[in-house]
Amino acid sequence: MKEKITLTMEDEILQMKMITGETVITALSPKNDTVPDSFILICTLEMIPIENYEEINAENLGGTEYYILRPWITYVEDISIEVSVNPTNIVYITTPGKGLKEQYFRSLSEIQKQLKVNKKEEEGLPKNVGDVIAFKPRDTKVFLTEE
Repeated sequence: MKEKITLTMEDEILQMKMITGETVITALSPKNDTVPDSFILICTLEMIPIENYEEINAENLGGTEYYILRPWITYVEDISIEVSVNPTNIVYITTPGKGLKEQYFRSLSEIQKQLKVNKKEEEGLPKNVGDVIAFKPRDTKVFLTEE
């Protein structure tokens, strides 16, 4: 059975810029020191910047930039999955500010809750038949429209 990983505000949380341009917020796995020439990351969220051009005014010519945090590795059942990263793929490593760190923990909590809800919903679905995968369609009311 997989060991449950619990992070706290006292844990070392890192912000990394990858050579692909992605910025991630993450923690190092307890196993990190046992694997040479690699970083073992856990609870890794990608920062996606969003520019709000509607807020452009005389004082704020570029608009306001926001960001969202989402799992860096998609389609996982547990956000604490370990990911090995080659150090040559990292441009920089820094410590995020207090506000970003707080948002990281709120996002981790919400994402983990959502993963548990999705797993429960999937349990009621029919099992896969051959190459056909059963899934529950999303409610179309949640998608943005141009109206």
